[in-house]
Amino acid sequence: MGGWSLLVYDTRTKLWYREDNTQATHFAFSGGNLHLLNQAGEIWLVGDVTDPPEEAQQEGPVAWVAEFADFTDGSPDKKGIARLHIRLEVEEGGQVQAWVQVDSDGTWRPLGQPIGPTPKRSFQLPMVIRRGDHYRLKLTGTGGCKIYSITRERYSGSAYNATPGRT
Repeated sequence: MGGWSLLVYDTRTKLWYREDNTQATHFAFSGGNLHLLNQAGEIWLVGDVTDPPEEAQQEGPVAWVAEFADFTDGSPDKKGIARLHIRLEVEEGGQVQAWVQVDSDGTWRPLGQPIGPTPKRSFQLPMVIRRGDHYRLKLTGTGGCKIYSITRERYSGSAYNATPGRT
């Protein structure tokens, strides 16, 4: 990653998240608001702002990424995925794109089209990918999004006709 990172702790999930590459030099709590001074000398109001000044600007939709670990489906054989079923909700102004990578080849391939603002519902994304030993999923987006479930329709095969150099 390198460089500066501003980390944010979510008290509800008890997890740390990387917010962005802001270099915060000072923090102060005053008037019920948390203030941040950055390296450029700008003062930001952060957190749940109780009384924003008139000249304050609302931050736009935040970009985010959720990357999953390798899926092996408990099998050493080659496997493929026919469809990805994802149940989600995307807030107004938001967008989500699903991606897949096969056998850690370094290439992320999009699955279907980006999903724009929608109430909670399910989507079936076709996955036309080659069979492989393992695969990874990644979701990218902007704005608010809730993922309720992700399931996969998979098929398997033997180790024959495997990727050259692999058994």
